[in-house]
Amino acid sequence: MTQLAMAILHRLIPALATVSCVTLLYGCGGGAQHTYTVSAKVSGLSGSGLILQLGGDSDVAVMADGSYTFATPLASGTSYQVSVKTQPSSPQQTCSVANGSGTISAGNVTVTITCMTVSHSVSVTVSGLSGTGLALQLNGGNNLLITANGTVAFTASIDSGATYAVSVETQPTLPTQTCSVTNGSGTIGTANVSGVAVTCTTPTSLTTTTLYSFTGGSDGAGPNGSLVQGQDGSLYGTTSGTVFRITISGEETTLYSFPSPSSANYVGGTSAGLILASDGNFYGTMQGNGLGNNISGTVYRISPTGAESVIYTWSGADVGDLPLFGGVIQGSSGLLYGTAYGTSVFSLTTTGSGETEVPVIQYGCDGVRSSLVQAHDGSLYGTIISACGGTGTGSMFGSVFKAVPGSGTGAVATIDIIGSIPAGSFTYAPFPLIEGKDGNLYGIASGGGAQSFGTVFRITPSGAGTVLYSFGAVPSDGQNPSGALVLASDGNFYGTTLAGGTPHANCKASNGCGTLYRITPSGAETVLYSFGTNVSDGIGPSGALLQASDGNLYGTTTAGGTANAGTVFKLVLGTAA
Repeated sequence: MTQLAMAILHRLIPALATVSCVTLLYGCGGGAQHTYTVSAKVSGLSGSGLILQLGGDSDVAVMADGSYTFATPLASGTSYQVSVKTQPSSPQQTCSVANGSGTISAGNVTVTITCMTVSHSVSVTVSGLSGTGLALQLNGGNNLLITANGTVAFTASIDSGATYAVSVETQPTLPTQTCSVTNGSGTIGTANVSGVAVTCTTPTSLTTTTLYSFTGGSDGAGPNGSLVQGQDGSLYGTTSGTVFRITISGEETTLYSFPSPSSANYVGGTSAGLILASDGNFYGTMQGNGLGNNISGTVYRISPTGAESVIYTWSGADVGDLPLFGGVIQGSSGLLYGTAYGTSVFSLTTTGSGETEVPVIQYGCDGVRSSLVQAHDGSLYGTIISACGGTGTGSMFGSVFKAVPGSGTGAVATIDIIGSIPAGSFTYAPFPLIEGKDGNLYGIASGGGAQSFGTVFRITPSGAGTVLYSFGAVPSDGQNPSGALVLASDGNFYGTTLAGGTPHANCKASNGCGTLYRITPSGAETVLYSFGTNVSDGIGPSGALLQASDGNLYGTTTAGGTANAGTVFKLVLGTAA
């Protein structure tokens, strides 16, 4: 090697040594490698106990919203994964991770944690509901209308940790009920609330209000028959000598006074009330003809303002002219239909023309006294106070007949005796039938039954009869039902009895002053009110009840009141649906 080469080599060795040393140091790990942190930015946290985890071995406890850095840094090129190890509670929350996994490059990493409070439903279980209009509230809002018994949930959910309170916003009516809430308040935890119970009860007795007490003067006395609601919303009815109007608030007006018994044109007493016809006028019957014959009959019309006119009278010359104890009805044909005592079914127009009669006496019947009812099949049904061709076995058993209007004129074409009022039920008075929602006919008998105080019965269209209830089973029960049943909007029947009921100091009758009752289609009876409760209360209710447009029941008593001349009363069932 030349001297020049040796000199160059001598100069290069230190430099090469330095490079080799540096290379060796790095290759052996002797140099500093770059690492980076992983942080989590938390928002929405309101619960406690949130724990985040990095890679399965590095945890951080999170106490509030903000940024948190895991203790273990990661070198460039290392993969990372942030997860929620423990979700927060009190309140219950669900926290989710955004951009929680990846590979470390050349900088620190921040992932996003968003927490949301979990909400839960609140449901209620309702039992005992038979009325309509029940509305519940959750925390003063979120109204929930309940239409049937069962379990139902509010549409709104409540956050975990928040309080809840279920309350009754509107109590049910028709019938009036009181619904109470059990376990209705608390704090939402970690599950849906299902332990709220709403129990509804129907009062076993209700209070009546006396709207008007008759004086026995120009306003008449002894109201009888059924009330009817006019197109103006007022109630119209009859006493033994007058036609009256009374507002829902109790303001009475005498519309018309019939001639007195001493008058030559006396038309006899009223007994069956009025009907409202399609022409806006009212129609009723009297037991005389105004021609000196008081064992005949008259059909009259009266306007809402009191203009009265006789539209038809019977002469009394034959057996078909016996007095009219029942009222008239207006059929689907527009004709008026009624019964003459003991004899026939008649029809006539609202002007009094076209009068026709079909005798029932041809069947050996006696005592056709009730008003008629037109069923959904178009036929007319009525009762007779004898067995006449039915299956009864005594002269005091009643029969049920069916009168079929003919085509064209609508006059009665045929009459058939379809069956008897159930054996043991005696009917002495003209009590109409009523058609139930099931298509059967329902009625009352003033006597007979297990205790001989009357019954409620059912008759199928084919004539099969069943006693649903016998009055007088307990001392506080009603005795001797009167008027007729009314089918209310709650699906139950309501009626009155002339006697019976809980004794009160203001009722001087030894057998009670009458009751107002409810009975289900299956025959479960409840006494709602006993008359004679106070000094101004009515005594001896008569006629069928009326459910007016406000949903309440209205009726009359023949006696009682401030002058003992009868009353008009109201029983609150609730607001109409």
